[in-house]
Amino acid sequence: MKSIFQSLLILYFAFGIFSPSGAQLIRGTKSDSSALETPDHHKLKLVAYPSLIFTPETSFDMGITAVALWHAKGDSSQSRLNEVIVFPFYTLKKQYGLSTRHVICTQGEKWFFIGRNRFQHFPLLYYGAGRHSDPEGVNVITGDYLIAQNRFLKRIRPNTFAGLQSNIQWLSNVEMTPAGPGQMMMPLPTGGEGNLTTGVGAVCMYDDRLNILNVRHGNYAEVGFTRFSPILGSDFNFSTLVWDARLYRTGVKSNQVIALHTFAQLTNGVAPFNQLAAVGGESILRGYYLGRFRDKQYMAFQMEYRWLPFSFSKRIGGTAFLGTGLIGNKPRELLRNAPLIAGGAGLRVLLFPEKDIYARLDIGLTPEGRGFYLYLGESF
Repeated sequence: MKSIFQSLLILYFAFGIFSPSGAQLIRGTKSDSSALETPDHHKLKLVAYPSLIFTPETSFDMGITAVALWHAKGDSSQSRLNEVIVFPFYTLKKQYGLSTRHVICTQGEKWFFIGRNRFQHFPLLYYGAGRHSDPEGVNVITGDYLIAQNRFLKRIRPNTFAGLQSNIQWLSNVEMTPAGPGQMMMPLPTGGEGNLTTGVGAVCMYDDRLNILNVRHGNYAEVGFTRFSPILGSDFNFSTLVWDARLYRTGVKSNQVIALHTFAQLTNGVAPFNQLAAVGGESILRGYYLGRFRDKQYMAFQMEYRWLPFSFSKRIGGTAFLGTGLIGNKPRELLRNAPLIAGGAGLRVLLFPEKDIYARLDIGLTPEGRGFYLYLGESF
């Protein structure tokens, strides 16, 4: 625990010293002037700063984050902030790679181009597929992994967007070994020898949030369908339907937030193991190792109560959260299988008061153990 709090202090000083502005990771709107008012908010702004993350999957994740910010045609009154983020990283578990993210809109927000692209070399724990996978029968999968997920959206009404999306994932140079002495080797999972999946589909999204790193009030909802087919060059033939909805309301007092989140990923067809829904991670069902459970059908719900900040402090806040999930191979198995449960609490440190951005240190508790998470911004 002592090392976790030390790492939080490291994060605080790293961002406090090297990040000139908290606006780099916020998408404001024309009604959110506080999120956009920087000295040269009409011009291209380039910023780079060191970053530090901690999760059970990576241990400490270190890198340099480079950010480019600008408004379409330099007009902040007609469109929200464009951002391109580049993050090369290395972790203490010998994972390394390059991650990029972009949110770009044309003047008047008529078109949006949103993407997340990532290359990583990783060793990750693999527990097998299914709700009843053995927590002791774990293997290590090492390989090179390329993910390219991009969306092309048109605004059809205020805060509402629809369009096309693509999802390309390539797994290569894969090796699987037992996690420790005396442990059995699992059968190679579907797609475990390496695979390429290429899919296209449609998505509809509603988003009226202002500060996506710390939403005080707002709504977000999306539904997306993606078809992966050999016609597109995919090694596997399957489809996925994803639902993601989030609601944020003020709590008992103005410094409190009630946040609700529902998520579902439903898969039809034969998908490789790396395209199955994965339980755990830093967002949903915190406390479970990401991929502790994998399967074709997954539904989850979580709620969180946030104090930002506590009434007795100007910079320190906290949160309490509870989540549950259902996972199975077929939709009818979801209710037959025992639900997964995770909960916990977290500490918040206000890093950028003018932008209302907090660093978070969460501890997630599950029947199988706990996990610590150190991040900038809220989990959802």
